Amino acid sequence: MADEYMDVVYKLWESSWADDAVQFDKDSRIAFEPSRIKRVEHDGKYHKVSGLAQMYPSPQRTPVLFQAGTSKTGRSFAAKHAEAIYIGGLVPSQTASSVVAIREEAASRGRDPASLKFFVGISPIVGRTVEDAKDKYKRAVENSDPVGGLAQFSGYTGIDLSRFPLDEVFELKDAPGDNAVHSFLDNFNKVVGDIGPWTPRKLGEIMALGGFHPAPVGTPEMVADVFEKWIGEADVDGFNIAYVTTRGSHEDVVDLLVPELQKRGLMWQDYEVEGGTLRENIYSSKGMSLLRYDHYGHKFKHGSGFGGDSLEAWEKEKHPKLPRLPLDVNEDVEDTAVLSQARSSAYNLDTQLMKGRKPTSMSCFVHLTRLHRIESNIQQSIYRVDESGASEAEVDRYMKQLEHWHKTMPRHDNCTPKPHHNFDLEVDIDG
Repeated sequence: MADEYMDVVYKLWESSWADDAVQFDKDSRIAFEPSRIKRVEHDGKYHKVSGLAQMYPSPQRTPVLFQAGTSKTGRSFAAKHAEAIYIGGLVPSQTASSVVAIREEAASRGRDPASLKFFVGISPIVGRTVEDAKDKYKRAVENSDPVGGLAQFSGYTGIDLSRFPLDEVFELKDAPGDNAVHSFLDNFNKVVGDIGPWTPRKLGEIMALGGFHPAPVGTPEMVADVFEKWIGEADVDGFNIAYVTTRGSHEDVVDLLVPELQKRGLMWQDYEVEGGTLRENIYSSKGMSLLRYDHYGHKFKHGSGFGGDSLEAWEKEKHPKLPRLPLDVNEDVEDTAVLSQARSSAYNLDTQLMKGRKPTSMSCFVHLTRLHRIESNIQQSIYRVDESGASEAEVDRYMKQLEHWHKTMPRHDNCTPKPHHNFDLEVDIDG
C-alpha cells in the first residue's frame, strides 16, 4: 500500500505539470498553459486518483524524502524511496549493520549508496563543565516520569513490564519477553556504564531521557566525541537532536556544542548553497533541486508515461500468466488412460465388424464420448497456448504437435461424430 501511495504522489509531483506549464506572462495574461498540465489517472489496488496536481511545482517538485523504520520492509522501502533516513540505536555498532544493509540494497537498485543520508537520534545534555552537565541531568531525572518511560518501552517492544515492582531488581527468568529485556539492559550498560542492578525505575528514567537513542552527558568536547564516534563507526551523515528542556536544550546545542563541532570540521559554518533548496544543501550541490537521475521517482517525469511498479504488479495479480508451455505436448494434454480407452473402444468396433455385426449405437456412443474427451483436452491446451505469452516459435512447434496428435486419434469410420465433436485447430498467436 505504501509503495502504491508513493507512485500516486510521484505522479502528482513529477508528471502532472510540465516544466513550461508555469508562464506568468503579463502580456498574454497567461499564468499557466493548460495544454501542458496533465490529469493524473491512477486506478490501483489500494488507491484511485483522477485529477490534476493542485499546485504548480515547487523548485524541488518532490520534497526531500525522509523515512523512518529499519524492519526488513522498512529497509526495502528506504532503499527504493528515501533520500534521508531517521535511524535508531544505542551504540554505533548496533546501527552500522542497518546502514550497510540499506546502502547495499539501494546500490542493487542502481542508486548511488552515498546519496542516502542517515540521521541518528540523540539527546545530548551539554554543560560548560562536567559538574554543570551532571546538575542538568540530575534536574531532568527529578522531573522525569519513569512510569511514562516504561510505557514508552512497552509501546516500542510489546513487552509488558507492569508485573515488576518499580523499585525491585529485575528478576528475569523464562517468562515471555524476559530474554529481550535482558538484551536491552545489556545494551544500556554499554552506553551508561555500570549503574548497579537494574530496576524498572532506572529503566524508566533512561527511557524518559533519550530512550533507545544515545543521551550523552558532559562538556561540549565530551559530547562532540560521541558525535564523532557515531560518524566514524556507524557511517551516519547527521543527527536528529532531541531536546530535554525548552529552550535550554536548544540554547546549549547552539551556544556550546555547535562551535565545537565546527572546530572539528563536523559541521558547516554556513549553508553551502546560499538561498538554495534543502536538496541542494543536503547534497552540497548547486542546481540539484530535483530528484537524482538514479532515484525511482525520476521515472515519473512529465511525458514519460511511466505508470509505476505498483500498477504493473496489480495488473499481474489481476491477470496472472499461466505456466510456460512444456517441451512436449504429451506432457500437457495427453491423458493416457483416455487414449487407451479410445483405442480399446475402436478395437471393439473392429471386432464387431469382423464378426459381421453392425456396431451397436452404445459402442459408437462410448467411443465418440472418449474422442470428445481427448478433443476437449486439446481445446484446453489451445487456450493455454493463447494465454501463455510464449514466443511464436514455441507456439508454432507446439501447435504442430497438437495437429499431429489430433490427426492420429483412433477414429472409426462406422461411427459418425455429432456436430459438436468437430474440431478446428486454430489459435490466435497475436491475441
